[in-house]
Amino acid sequence: MNLHFLIVEDDPDVAEYIELALQEGEYRTKVAGTIQDAGNMLDSLQFDLILLDINLPGGSGLELIRHVRGHKNQIPIIIVSSESEVNSRIKALDLGADDYVVKPFSPLELLARIRALLRRRNDGNTLKLSIADLEVDLIGNNVTRAEKLIELTQQEFALLEYLLRFKGQIVTSSMLERDVWKVNRRATSLDNVIRVHISNLRNKIDHDADVKLIHTVWGKGYSIRATEPA
Repeated sequence: MNLHFLIVEDDPDVAEYIELALQEGEYRTKVAGTIQDAGNMLDSLQFDLILLDINLPGGSGLELIRHVRGHKNQIPIIIVSSESEVNSRIKALDLGADDYVVKPFSPLELLARIRALLRRRNDGNTLKLSIADLEVDLIGNNVTRAEKLIELTQQEFALLEYLLRFKGQIVTSSMLERDVWKVNRRATSLDNVIRVHISNLRNKIDHDADVKLIHTVWGKGYSIRATEPA
């Protein structure tokens, strides 16, 4: 599973240090230097975990925790901060952070904490992906839209999960062949097969919905988003 992490850190050297550590764990990353940038990324992209500093330009990282948890988003959050006082840790954890790492830290320790947190989350059956009123429970293999259960085939479920992991981005047919259909080399492409599955998935997900989520980006691929792609 190719997990995608958001690093919220205004110091470029520290952000790069964290990125290098995460690359060792084969995690994909994006960096936001301010609370505003982090909020915009969370609104447009799907992340599996947030690594969050407290002291940031434009506000405290604690505000971002309030925002995320206020929207019932249970994405795992690890505070990575130079503030080592017990009161700071207690406040962050009480607001909804899952763990607290004090700078300076060992990259190996950070990776171990991430793995432990993701294991706890998976064991707790809380791993979900969502966009607009669509929610996918990766543990229970349930898909709902506007709280109505949608029946998907195994391949449709895998396709939807992949699109959601790249929410707001363009997914090409070659990416789907490689990562969903698990085909690396083939004499003929799976373009027609993928188009049929996209069409079936769109009929189930977007049927009678005012907001269409699954879009074809002509000449490029597919995208899941709550607005029409540019």
